[in-house]
Amino acid sequence: MASCSKRATVADQVRSVRAYARRRARQAGDRRASAFDLPGSADLRPAAQQEAPDRFLPRGIARGLGWSLLGAGALLLVWFEWAMWQADTSSNPYKPVKHIATEGPFRYTRNPGYLSMAMIYTGIASLANALWAILLLPGALLVIQRGVIEREERYLERKFGEEYLRYKARVRRWI
Repeated sequence: MASCSKRATVADQVRSVRAYARRRARQAGDRRASAFDLPGSADLRPAAQQEAPDRFLPRGIARGLGWSLLGAGALLLVWFEWAMWQADTSSNPYKPVKHIATEGPFRYTRNPGYLSMAMIYTGIASLANALWAILLLPGALLVIQRGVIEREERYLERKFGEEYLRYKARVRRWI
């Protein structure tokens, strides 16, 4: 009998602590509080169980921006592949190029494939409301530009000469 009342007492204390944490959360405007939110207590939970930091965009804006970028990036990727097919050349950067693609999205950007991937990446990061992913994007684009795009441009200059240089002078690299 004594053990039953002791269990009831511990359960009552746990409920009381949880209720206190919920009240504190409501007062602070946060609905994700836990029993670890007692005054003066450190958050002792493992990092995977701790709440995510506040979102950097309001949910509606993040979703609208994310789906728009994801959709536009996917459409640009399809348009890019279609233009490469029309130019009778491979979109694989490791295969030789037969012709310079200058139609479709290539009228506006020399790198619609990489631009579409950046848009899709940004759309997914926005949907996840992940500021850290957005902050990593410039570094990723720099690596792509230096490691891939500049190498491709040197190859195209050697292969097509003046024709590619005229195209390069007429159309911007990104947008």
